[in-house]
Amino acid sequence: MAAPRRRPLRVLICGGGIAGPALALWLSRISPAVLECDITIVEKHATLRSNGQQIDLRDQGIDAVRRLSIFDAVRARVVHEPGIELRDRAGRRAAYFAANTSGSGRQSFSSEFEIMRGDLCEILYDGTLAAAAAAAAAAAATAHTVRYVFDCTVASFTQTPDAVRVRLSGPGAGTAAATAAGDEFDVLVGADGIGSRVRRQLMPLLDAHQLNSNDDADSRDAADRAVRVPQGWAIAFFSIPARAGDPVVATATHLPGRRVIITRKDAPDSLRVYLSLGSKPDDAGDAPARGLDAVIKTGSVAEQKRAWADLFAPAAEATAQLPRYLDALLHSPVADDFYTQLLGQVRAEAWSKGRVVLLGDAGYCPSPLSGLGTTVAIVGAGVLAGELAKACGAGAGAGGDGDPGRGVPAALAAYERELRPFVKSSQETHFTGPLLAMPATAWGISVLHWLAWLAMVARVDKIAAWLQGPPKYEWNMPEYPELESGGGNAG
Repeated sequence: MAAPRRRPLRVLICGGGIAGPALALWLSRISPAVLECDITIVEKHATLRSNGQQIDLRDQGIDAVRRLSIFDAVRARVVHEPGIELRDRAGRRAAYFAANTSGSGRQSFSSEFEIMRGDLCEILYDGTLAAAAAAAAAAAATAHTVRYVFDCTVASFTQTPDAVRVRLSGPGAGTAAATAAGDEFDVLVGADGIGSRVRRQLMPLLDAHQLNSNDDADSRDAADRAVRVPQGWAIAFFSIPARAGDPVVATATHLPGRRVIITRKDAPDSLRVYLSLGSKPDDAGDAPARGLDAVIKTGSVAEQKRAWADLFAPAAEATAQLPRYLDALLHSPVADDFYTQLLGQVRAEAWSKGRVVLLGDAGYCPSPLSGLGTTVAIVGAGVLAGELAKACGAGAGAGGDGDPGRGVPAALAAYERELRPFVKSSQETHFTGPLLAMPATAWGISVLHWLAWLAMVARVDKIAAWLQGPPKYEWNMPEYPELESGGGNAG
């Protein structure tokens, strides 16, 4: 007599950026005979967000996209950035560092695998849909299901030892896809970014003997603030219309007052501009200056643009191209992709409680200073998927008796145990290097340029490494045979 069919593991992922779809794609690689997954991804925006800045994959992240079978798709859409050029205010080259395209060794500022955030989101999104379509076309008795619900987010959740019940909110909550997903799941994954709403509800529970949050907004806010570590940096990103002669290399122009202008070129019709303001992370009075922090937190987009323009306007006359950048910021529709944030890390003592778990920036954002945010998100998704497969799959102890949900608590504990060493190393950003790379004075900028020139011409490796980018962290993602068993992956 044939064994009864095991029900699927019901997974709800809050966040349709990078970490969430990466988890769905990893889970789709599991053979449904081992663990069938019913996956729902809710995303607060009305559509897949295709905008965003240039991001990169490094070391373990490159290995992860190979294992996900999306390496060729990523390589086909990489931004070919030859390197980064430090310039003085007149636009003259002070130093140049080429990208590391060797495929090994320490990566430079310009990684071999630079890609626009929107392109990577599309690759992951298309991959999850392709995996689900392939499974459906095979008409197998067991198959993974992946559904997206846009314009929708997690409003609240309640837990029992056996399930997590979720209340969704937003226009998408009433759609057929949301109805098909139901409201009860084996695991809820908060992959909704550094401002995670799931984390805000989860944090007060970590030190309490309870599974469900109360309605005390103050306690939730206080607990969430405790895990967010500001780094004293603010950044704005926007695009402007391209002009003939725009550099194809990345450029960095430093201004007194710990201000820097970075440009990057990934498309023929636009130029990406980054404005940054830095200060000492322990000096709250200076981070960031002129009330910029308040405007970023509560101001409208127009107010945020004006605040950034005002901050850089005093230097415009003496700085090549800066008047053009600021004019486009305030008046060009191309700059409608404007985005600004205060940089920081998320350092939580635990990433899960009961059946609710955090993934990517929501749980352990290493900050853009590390250059590892995307890598940590994709690798973290792989570890979470691998541990769910091990603990919840057929024959896997607690999850092998016909109820895959029983293995979830063990999987979440193993996920944190395996991944935390890598996260810890990725978050150990040394502020000395980045701060000296954003000097406060004109003299400091001159010293920076001299050191950069010395590193370039004399190949002083220690200086070059300090200036160019983050080190390689000696940690390898565990092997999970369950993720290699062919659940219908997108190649």
